[in-house]
Amino acid sequence: MIKITEFKDPLLLALTIAQDEKKVKLLWMMESRKLELTQFRQKLRWHSDVLIEELRQLTELGLVSRVIHLKEKPVRVEYALSNRGALYLKCLRNMKKAGTQLMIDYGLKQQLIDDGYLEEV
Repeated sequence: MIKITEFKDPLLLALTIAQDEKKVKLLWMMESRKLELTQFRQKLRWHSDVLIEELRQLTELGLVSRVIHLKEKPVRVEYALSNRGALYLKCLRNMKKAGTQLMIDYGLKQQLIDDGYLEEV
C-alpha cells in the first residue's frame, strides 16, 4: 500500500507508483475506456481479491474513478482513469518513450522488438 503522506519527494512518489507493475498495467488498460471487473478478469486472470485491492488503491490515490450505475439492474460498476490518472499515464508514456530511445541508442532495438515494445519495420 502506497501512503502518500509518507513521501517528501514528489518524484520518488511518482516513481514508486510506476514501479508497481499491477497498478501500471491497470492504468494502461483504462487508457481508452471504462472497464468493469469482469473485463479486467478476462484479460488479467488475477485472483479477484488482488484485482479489487489494486483498483481500490488506485482509487484512493485519485488515479482511478469508480462509477456506480445504480439505475441499472443489476447494479453495474465501472472503473475509469481520473484526470489525475490520465496526466500520470501521459507522464509514464513519455518516460517509456525516453527509455525506448535510450535502449535503441545503445543497440538494444532488436530486444525491444523481441519483447513486443517495438514493431519491426
